[in-house]
Parts: sequence; C-alpha cells; structure tokens
Amino acid sequence: MPVDIEGLLNGAVRAAFGEPITYRPKAGGELPPGLHGVFDRTQVEALMGEAVALSSVPKTWLGVRQADFPPGFEHRQGDRVLIQGRTFAVVNPLPDGKGWVYLELGSATS
Repeated sequence: MPVDIEGLLNGAVRAAFGEPITYRPKAGGELPPGLHGVFDRTQVEALMGEAVALSSVPKTWLGVRQADFPPGFEHRQGDRVLIQGRTFAVVNPLPDGKGWVYLELGSATS
C-alpha cells in the first residue's frame, strides 16, 4: 500500500512550521482566510566558471500545502504573498508532485 505523504507529512510540516499568510492571485479574486506557509531564506551557491570562486545568491522561498487552497487553484508568477509584514511576488511556483508547492519569492513592486 502506498504511503500518503500529503496526508501524513505535508499537514504536519505546515502545523509545525507554518506561519499565517495572505495570498493574492495576480488575476484577482479572494482566497479563504487561514492560509499558512513555511517561510525560508537560503543562500544558494553558484560556480561562476573555473577561474572564479563560488558565489552565494540569496533566495526567498515559501512552501505551501496545495490542499489548503481551493480545488484547481494554480499558483502563478506575479501572485502576491503577505508574510511577516512584507509583501513578496511569486517568481516561480514549483510543485513537488506530492502535494507541496515551493514558491520562489522576489520583491513585490506596486
């Protein structure tokens, strides 16, 4: 019998590490209150050629549980997320195929 990763893991991760978010689709419309996401800021190392040392690039991510959103909802580039008092723009939504979506975030400009 297959393991229900979405049911067992994703909900537990959201419950343990999730923070309240407000999600605003670029296309407009309202999403239900009570959404949560796991906010993370990381440094990604990139090799800039053989003669150049590693470079570190900051990345901002938000992990969300797809089941928390309305059925059929698709995360899109340009959506806005309010978390920790700051608004970010979704740069790249990356579903993992197991019910979790990693949202690469960038600066939101009006």
